[in-house]
Amino acid sequence: MPSRRWLWALLRLATAGAFAITLSLHDVSDSIAECDGPFPSFRSSAATAERIVIGRVTSGEPDASRSDGRTADFTIEGWSVLEGNTPVKEPVQGVQAQPCAGPIVARVGDVIVIAFGGRDFSPSVVVNAVAWISGVPPGTAGIETVSALEVFALGGAVPPPEIVGGVAGRSIDPAWFAATGAIAILAVGLVLLIRAARSGAVERLS
Repeated sequence: MPSRRWLWALLRLATAGAFAITLSLHDVSDSIAECDGPFPSFRSSAATAERIVIGRVTSGEPDASRSDGRTADFTIEGWSVLEGNTPVKEPVQGVQAQPCAGPIVARVGDVIVIAFGGRDFSPSVVVNAVAWISGVPPGTAGIETVSALEVFALGGAVPPPEIVGGVAGRSIDPAWFAATGAIAILAVGLVLLIRAARSGAVERLS
């Protein structure tokens, strides 16, 4: 027969084990409850993104669990910024913004941009960052509003003339691009003329 001393020791060990299990379960449940972190920043993650797609949400599967008309299963028609502005029809189905946040959701008609496979936060994690160009973004922390011009600037690309956008949802007039391009060409030409004139003046002086 085991002595009382051993019985008390076993009882204490069992109590301590039960307490430890309770604490670990509590910590896990807290982690799950707190795993609703902010969405990643598009501006921060664009530079490391594998793909950047900008365009209009043209279709979406209704989500009965949501009452705001948004869905995590939709299609963007637009351009792939890092692939020479290749026209794309991009399906987005349950794309997680980051490991500890929900999926990207949007309404039909929204103009958005998604940077797929970039990195954000500290320590750095792989993320899919969405930003709004036109339409009303969800109220989720971290979601940004950007202009179409900023998107292409961050991607190091020249916008196609037909790009839709503007922070307020206005179309960017192709004539605006033509005028901007003409001004840029004139400015470069003027700089070259000034440099040539200065070079000639230096040669004459020498």
